[in-house]
Amino acid sequence: MLNPVHLQTLTAVIQSGSFADAARQLGYTGSAVSQQIAALERAVKMPLFERDARSVKPTPAGQFVAERSKEAIAALAAECRKVLSADFVWAVFPPPARSCSRRCLRPTSVIIPTSR
Repeated sequence: MLNPVHLQTLTAVIQSGSFADAARQLGYTGSAVSQQIAALERAVKMPLFERDARSVKPTPAGQFVAERSKEAIAALAAECRKVLSADFVWAVFPPPARSCSRRCLRPTSVIIPTSR
């Protein structure tokens, strides 16, 4: 599975035209951006950029991966916003019968989303 953070980094590098500008935009170091792109290239088993001393240009594979990932990243971001904006109630259940072993006696808690 491809890492969504790496896919966002790929998009930022393509939009900015350089690893350094993408790093500034994302709040990463240049090294972190380079490592993320290298990891993504290993995952897809092909180069995603043509590099020269001053800039980077996406290969056809890089452009393809970036275009295909936009919808997935947008959907993931929408789901994250839903989770972060949801109201939750903590439900704590009492431990089982006292005859249980000591490790069973810890209360169990779960998060239950509430509807608005």
